[in-house]
Amino acid sequence: MFITRIQIIIFFVLISFYSYADTVISGVIDKKESWTTTNSPYIISGNVTIEKNGIVLVTPGTVIKFKKDGKITVKGVFYVKGNINKPIRFLPEDGESFYEGIRYESKFKNIIEYSIFIRGTIAVEGSSVEISNNYILNSTGIELFHFARAIIKNNYFFNNTYGVYIDGEKTQYSIIQNTFNKNRFAIYIKKSDTELITKNNFFNNRVNITNYDIKDIQCKENFWGVVDEKSISNFIFDKKNNPKVGNVQYVPFYKDKLNLPEPPPAFTYLVKVYLSLKRPDEQPGRFGFATGYSGFKPFTPDTFKSKADYGTGLDAEFLLSLTATFVLSVEGKFLSLTNKDKTEYNYSYNSTSIFLNCYGYLGYQPNVFFVPYIKIGNGVSLLSEQYKYVTEKTKKINEIDYTVSGSLGCELYLLKFFSIRIEPAYNYIVSSRGNISKLIISAKGTIYFSSPFILNN
Repeated sequence: MFITRIQIIIFFVLISFYSYADTVISGVIDKKESWTTTNSPYIISGNVTIEKNGIVLVTPGTVIKFKKDGKITVKGVFYVKGNINKPIRFLPEDGESFYEGIRYESKFKNIIEYSIFIRGTIAVEGSSVEISNNYILNSTGIELFHFARAIIKNNYFFNNTYGVYIDGEKTQYSIIQNTFNKNRFAIYIKKSDTELITKNNFFNNRVNITNYDIKDIQCKENFWGVVDEKSISNFIFDKKNNPKVGNVQYVPFYKDKLNLPEPPPAFTYLVKVYLSLKRPDEQPGRFGFATGYSGFKPFTPDTFKSKADYGTGLDAEFLLSLTATFVLSVEGKFLSLTNKDKTEYNYSYNSTSIFLNCYGYLGYQPNVFFVPYIKIGNGVSLLSEQYKYVTEKTKKINEIDYTVSGSLGCELYLLKFFSIRIEPAYNYIVSSRGNISKLIISAKGTIYFSSPFILNN
């Protein structure tokens, strides 16, 4: 009986383990299979190809996560059909990275319906796809290329680089009853053949319609978020901006918001944690704390330079990334030097400086691990000098002076959130007793934090 109980316990532990294990998908799929909630989440690793005789049916509530290099190329059937209460979720595995997403190259008609699609791309080339009732968030968006045929209906596009991007010969598409909210480009057209863009809502997009095609684009009977033609035109790029392209025909238009589907509570609850993430064309803001060790060599004045060849110190810094290439920081630096010849007196020099710095990263690109930068800063220094004689009274000098600094450094990322910075800097202090200049070399470790800290899928 004792052995039987042990066996039962082991059985249920194993069942529990395998019930919650990830299902990793890679390579080629050339048969029919179903992806279900039971085996979720499905992890897409590398390029997964659904061949011409492959059929994948994705059932309601299934979770599909993409690694950073994850991509699904569909040459057969990838049938994604959730429902309003159990949407299918396409997510980055790590909660924030962008991935290539889904690319349709199939002769069969495919469907994506009732899904939440975050941080990826849906690309269509030479294929027919119906994309409806989806919530597309913080993504590159939908891309239509040569010979694409697409029905894009009842979707909610929020904070994407593109809502829909079109660039291809013989494209045929209908964009009907969608909402475009806070996208960089709601609809971006480089080359279009047959289009129907009507009965959509546009709100707070940087550009509502971009037309780089030579022909006019028909975008009638939409609501543009404003009611006068001049205001509507301000958010449309067409012939008025570039005489080599066609116009966007947006008259007549609706003056009242269209009653279109809004994200249901099930959608909103699942995506609310992602709302603070940036679009693919933006670099997520972050902040960091750095601390390290410094050494310096005095240049001027000669009286200061003659005391010792070098001094040492500590460094601490708070950094705030405004963009990928521009960083502000507040830095505190403490430096100390003592005289090497102590036969007549002991001399000590201390400076405590506060700098406001600006960083400019040179040739910055995401995922580059060795990045040079230029840094300039200015602030104030509290200088303290002390002469301690054997037979005379100790002499102290304290003053607060203006200081500037400039450096050319490099940052080495050892981890995604941790880096080492090596930074030679020239520091100049304007002092009433003789301006002080010195070369400072610092080595600092920096820990970065992104917001939000935790993404709960």
